[in-house]
Amino acid sequence: MERIKIFDLCILLDKEEFLNFEQYLIHFMKAKKQCLQLYVLIKECYQKANYNWRKTQLDLHQLAEKIYPKKVGKHTFAKLRYELLKYLEEYCAFLQFKKDKQYHLIHFLAERGNQNYFKKVLNKANREFEGKESITLEKTKYELWNGFMQIEFVSNKEKYETDFKGMFDSFTNYSLLRRMQLYCILLNRYWIIIEKAEEIEEEIKLEMQEITKLVLKRKGIELIAQVYVTCIQMLEGDFKKATELRELLTNKKEKLAIEEQKKMFNYLYTICLQKIRKFPENKSEYRKEIIKDYFYRYENNLLQEGGFIPIQHIKNLCNYATTRMNRTDELRFTEKEAEEIIKEVTKKASPEYRSSTRNHVYGVFHFFNKDFKKAIEVLSRQKKGTYSNYALRFDDYTVLLRSTYEIEEPVDSRVTGFIKILNRNRTKSIPNLKWLEYYNFAKAIKKLDALKNLSRTYRSDKEKALKEMKNILKKPIKLSNWFEQKLEELGFEL
Repeated sequence: MERIKIFDLCILLDKEEFLNFEQYLIHFMKAKKQCLQLYVLIKECYQKANYNWRKTQLDLHQLAEKIYPKKVGKHTFAKLRYELLKYLEEYCAFLQFKKDKQYHLIHFLAERGNQNYFKKVLNKANREFEGKESITLEKTKYELWNGFMQIEFVSNKEKYETDFKGMFDSFTNYSLLRRMQLYCILLNRYWIIIEKAEEIEEEIKLEMQEITKLVLKRKGIELIAQVYVTCIQMLEGDFKKATELRELLTNKKEKLAIEEQKKMFNYLYTICLQKIRKFPENKSEYRKEIIKDYFYRYENNLLQEGGFIPIQHIKNLCNYATTRMNRTDELRFTEKEAEEIIKEVTKKASPEYRSSTRNHVYGVFHFFNKDFKKAIEVLSRQKKGTYSNYALRFDDYTVLLRSTYEIEEPVDSRVTGFIKILNRNRTKSIPNLKWLEYYNFAKAIKKLDALKNLSRTYRSDKEKALKEMKNILKKPIKLSNWFEQKLEELGFEL
């Protein structure tokens, strides 16, 4: 498909949203005939590709000829495309408006001064808020009372009905909780980037201690306050608080907004990974925690964003489903159960990346089941440009290269291809440490293959080759445990 600006927005819409765009053009925008015609032509191409934008064949020259049988300048057709793009942008804004309609209604009523209708909105919102706690709710409560106050101020009423204390309390709750939320984000980033939270400035820590004291005294937000206090303690290094946080999330889920539950489980995942790094002797227990949490999130719709599950979550879920076949405890899956999960989960990927994601997770599934030829067959279907991110493409190569090694075929040509891709993508927003892990993986598997077949290596000295391999394994590298296992199988001591 030829790349046009409209395409960048189209791929963000699901099938139903894109098809409904036609009604929006006709009834809302009263789009002119040629603009509607252009949409219909694009829709037909999309339908022919079975609603997959990556497979959609779109030829701009042919589109122009169909709309303008008599030759016109390029500028005329470009102007028409721009017009359709503007309508599409407005349609996307309209879709977002439908999600945030209460927020916009509040501001509309406040501006127009309709106090009676505003009261109805206020009362309805208060009924919806009852029994729920979240940072967003506190913000909305404040905005509602603030809007109501504006209406009363404009109408010069002698007796105000605005709950000024309620407005003050809601804003105070929101500001305190929002600062705690941002502090959690900061701590989480420290764990991800430098694997410790001790680097946080002492001034910020002291400030957060004061905020914690204040927020625990506030009424109406006792649960959300306790959740954030416990989360901060966990992220500051008290890993035992993870159990307490998990219990709060699961036992009080009806009272906590979904957005808060999603954030907290992300932080739990970060800490579980850190516990595995810091206490490898207990990694089996911590992996069990990760698996339980992930499937709990899946079953309670805590992974979805905008109607789809993000690709990284799908990748993790399917990997955990696959590895559960190897377990002997209550988490064990049969091969059939694992495959059913993979089938269902991959359906929830964004249509644009569904095919590449499905191929990846099935490649991993076949590799895990030691069907290496099938893994190679599945991963060989992948096409450039169909990946959601660089990591998925690079991970495909780690499975592809290991499968090639296992069936005792030379890995040299695939390694060369992988290194070329790595070099081309080095500057494209890939963290240097991650890039090194994949690069050293490529070097290590080539060296491993050479050690297995010393006749093909340029070094005949086994000790020197092994020394080089050990030096690579000391550096940041993907799947170091797999290399250690393979070296042991070859009879080399580490």
